[in-house]
Amino acid sequence: MSKNIVISIIVLVILVALFWIFGGLGTPKFDQSLEQELQSTSEQSSASVANPENNTVEANSSSDTTASIEADISNVDLGDLESDFSDIDSDLNSL
Repeated sequence: MSKNIVISIIVLVILVALFWIFGGLGTPKFDQSLEQELQSTSEQSSASVANPENNTVEANSSSDTTASIEADISNVDLGDLESDFSDIDSDLNSL
């Protein structure tokens, strides 16, 4: 009989926790503040890209159309990848 009571209490605790987590009793306060912080951070950085070469930030378009995304991708400067990869290859071959 006590085994059934323990199982019932565990199930009840799990149900209350799930109800609380998924919106029944409201969102926990730490989630709300974290969500607000993430929104403000994403708004600040959504239209900019850091350029580590000269420590500047370059603006990208805020549009999400395919043409805009392709234009943003084509404007990314990857530097001299061929020489970087050849350096890596030579390092790997020397092992």
